[in-house]
Amino acid sequence: MVKLKKQVFLLFLLVASLVLNAFFVWEKYEKKTFPASNILTANVLRIIDGDTFDIEGETKARLAGAQAPEYPHGCLGLKAKERLEELILGKKVKIEKVGKDNFGRQLGFVWGERAFCG
Repeated sequence: MVKLKKQVFLLFLLVASLVLNAFFVWEKYEKKTFPASNILTANVLRIIDGDTFDIEGETKARLAGAQAPEYPHGCLGLKAKERLEELILGKKVKIEKVGKDNFGRQLGFVWGERAFCG
């Protein structure tokens, strides 16, 4: 009987721990949003390669966290560029700005008309 009570108590502690951890993780990441001032809406004018493109205002932008092959060099460089063209070329996109890279390009997470692009 004592062993059963001990197992029930340990199970209760495990469930309570999981619930509390889930709550605190949710609280931490729920508030991780960027302010509206960090959202940029622009038309895509030209695709440079699979992760870099030009937008209105003579600005170059790059997909945050993406590393596509360089065009025209590298394996699949042309395919990467063509796919990004299909997704966003000539379309209005929303860019959640996260900073600038070493070349002064705007880094951000990009949403096209219907999908998250990177």
